[in-house]
Amino acid sequence: MRDFRDAKAIATTIRDELAARGVQLGRAETLEITAKALGATDWNTLSARIKARADKAASERNKTADRSLHELLQPFYERRGLNTQVGAWGRLFREARTLYEAGGDPASDDVLDLARRWNALAYLTDGGDPELRAKYAAAYREALDDPQIAPKLPLSRDLLRWLGPALERATSERGGPAEV
Repeated sequence: MRDFRDAKAIATTIRDELAARGVQLGRAETLEITAKALGATDWNTLSARIKARADKAASERNKTADRSLHELLQPFYERRGLNTQVGAWGRLFREARTLYEAGGDPASDDVLDLARRWNALAYLTDGGDPELRAKYAAAYREALDDPQIAPKLPLSRDLLRWLGPALERATSERGGPAEV
C-alpha cells in the first residue's frame, strides 16, 4: 500500500488513469493534485515533508550502523588497547562504499578528497604514531580474515585495494606512511 512517500508514483498513476479516460494533465499538475489529496498545500510543501522524513530515517540508520560497527569491531580494538572514533570513521566508510559501489574513479578528486580526510582522521586517532597505525591496520586485517566477521565489516578487501592508491597519494602530499 502506498503512502505520502510514494507521492510521485501516485501522481504517475493518476496521470496514466486520467489519460486512459481522455483527460490529459501534465506531470506538474498531477503532482500538485496529489499533494493536495495528501493534505499538503502544494507539491513543494509535500516534497519537503518527504525529504525531511527520508533524512530522519537515514540519520537513524546511520546511528544504528555506527553503533553496529562499534559493537562489531570493539573486541578487536579493546584487545589491543586502541581507541576508535567510530562515528567519524563510519561516515568515511559509508562515503567510500558509496563512491566504490557507484564505480567511482579511484584517481578522481572526490576519492582523493576522501583519502585526505581519511588520513586526517587517522592522524587524530593515532597521533601520527606509525606503530599505533600499524596496530589499527592489523586489527582490521585480522577482522577481514575472520569468515564470521568479514561479511559484516563496512569495508571489503576489494574496496580497500580500490582506495589504496588515493590514500598513498594523499599521504605523499603530506608526508608519512599510509596504512590500508
